[in-house]
Amino acid sequence: MTDPSSSTTSAKPEDGEPYDLDTSALAALDTFRAQKAAGEASLLKFSQSSSSSSRKKKTKRPKEERKLTPEEEAAEEAKAEAALLAEIEAIADLERLNGVAPDSADSMLAALSSRLEVDDVDNDEEKSLDVDTFRQTFGESWQLSQFWYSAKFVHELSQLIFRLVSPPSTDILTDSQAVKAAFGDARVAFLCCPTAWVGFVHEYPSLRSQAFVFEVDKRFHALSKTSFVYYNLHEPEAVPKELLGTFDVLVSDPPFLNADTQGKVAQTARLLAKDNAKFLLCTGDSIAEEARKMYGSPPLEKLELEVEHHGLANAFGIWGRV
Repeated sequence: MTDPSSSTTSAKPEDGEPYDLDTSALAALDTFRAQKAAGEASLLKFSQSSSSSSRKKKTKRPKEERKLTPEEEAAEEAKAEAALLAEIEAIADLERLNGVAPDSADSMLAALSSRLEVDDVDNDEEKSLDVDTFRQTFGESWQLSQFWYSAKFVHELSQLIFRLVSPPSTDILTDSQAVKAAFGDARVAFLCCPTAWVGFVHEYPSLRSQAFVFEVDKRFHALSKTSFVYYNLHEPEAVPKELLGTFDVLVSDPPFLNADTQGKVAQTARLLAKDNAKFLLCTGDSIAEEARKMYGSPPLEKLELEVEHHGLANAFGIWGRV
């Protein structure tokens, strides 16, 4: 597992061969759950004891609590958020290692991640989960060759996607109705690049129902019940029939730098694309010359946008037919 905040760089695997995982993680998860249950039991016992004590001493005037200042409230919220993120990251990693589905009855992640859910917003103007919080919450999986983008790159990529669909304009649109009017009913598919999807729906919350993420990692189903599409690249044609030929922009980042993986993801992208759809491919320079020809004619061209990851040594770039 690679810590996204670590300065250590790693090379992206050249193939998708699985390896044995540390089964001791199951014991760690059991210990974690036991400690959590013991803590909850202790808290319940304490609350019951406090309630009983308060009934016996009704004549005692309750101590008036001091109201927190705005700065103190902000500090308490930050502490609570940090504790939540740390707990979710630990649980997510342990459950993934032990094959616990995030939407199953055994998953503690499903209950805890509700605060981070991309769908869990009241209106089209409210921002959802941002890239930095996503990176802190969801650890990268070395087995799945996951390397999260930087917030800076995702911001630039999101704006590029928007410009590919919307009419040319020098204005930066912030009003949700103006954004929707400019983007129309266009849809975006993110294949094997969940960071890009999270960043796009954070940048343009009014378009979240038009952006879909295709991923094999079921952890991300906890972020959206409507936009997550389970996708196993080894079955490139196994996608919902109702989504075929419905996307205007397709963003791909195949997890492994070999022709087989690249070809399967490209095949899925072509199946999902409308006629004259726009393709964007993030991949390593070592496979780019071959991969850019897999998305139809003419081949994708190198774009000036600089791809940024955290802790990845491979030379990366972005190619597109825009």
